[in-house]
Amino acid sequence: MDPAQVYSFKVWLTMVIVAPILQALANQLFLHSGDILSIAFVKDYPLQVGVLIVLTCPLGALLTFMITRMSKEGTAILLKKRVSIAMGIVIVLIFIGASLPQNSYSPLQLAVMLLPFLLPMLLGVWICRLELQEDYEDSEETDPQM
Repeated sequence: MDPAQVYSFKVWLTMVIVAPILQALANQLFLHSGDILSIAFVKDYPLQVGVLIVLTCPLGALLTFMITRMSKEGTAILLKKRVSIAMGIVIVLIFIGASLPQNSYSPLQLAVMLLPFLLPMLLGVWICRLELQEDYEDSEETDPQM
């Protein structure tokens, strides 16, 4: 399997696992609804992750396509910067589009809804290790054991 595809799967899975926890924390802190320490949250967490897996499959596929395509053009750091900028632009456009109608959400409500999904994805982009084909070739050339 292509290392860029494995990397994009790790980034997507980081978002799917961490986002429900951040969403509950943000709701509790800013909107004063829900309780992250409740038994109901613990029981509902696997269901929330399952729903996120199903609903964000297109996002995971798009991320895999985008990262695999961009991985052929540069280094790992450059790829991570490009993906971060692209995700930031998409979130800003969604934020602007959702706040334009008259009966829209308040900026705080939008931030509480969108940022818990953006932050773990950006965290996944920068924490997960991306090893491109050039990295493998460079390490083989400099490896003294071979």
